[in-house]
Amino acid sequence: MNELPFIIKDTREKSGYNFKASKNCAGMIDEKLDFGDYAIKDHLDIVVIERKASVTELCNNIGRERERFIRELQRIVDSGVKRKYVVIEDHYSSIFRQRYTKINPTAIFESIIGFQVEFDIPFLFAGNKPNAHRVTRSLLLKSYKYYYQGRI
Repeated sequence: MNELPFIIKDTREKSGYNFKASKNCAGMIDEKLDFGDYAIKDHLDIVVIERKASVTELCNNIGRERERFIRELQRIVDSGVKRKYVVIEDHYSSIFRQRYTKINPTAIFESIIGFQVEFDIPFLFAGNKPNAHRVTRSLLLKSYKYYYQGRI
């Protein structure tokens, strides 16, 4: 690991995170990504993060945008990226409290479990945007570090 990594934020990601330069990160740049919302510049094979702003957004993906969402998850898998995650800026329990979709909460829950098993992509419920920002940064930078240490 000779240089600090830049975090890429997809250009279509409008209300996402801002990553500042630090002792283990060179900062952030906006670039179009073929899949996902965040990755490491010049190392798109190491880690990708798909961000969901809420359980409501996730429900839309599971419901009326299901086929598009499945295609996106499949593109991530097909890319061969070593580590992949969906980070949700909401609490897991919100699945059972949300009122913005007609989808049964149990069906939402089962879809999330099914996607995790089928695509081997963890869905991480961070609770809120600041926590999700922290989780995303840590996943990206640890994956980069561990890759160069030969741990992944």
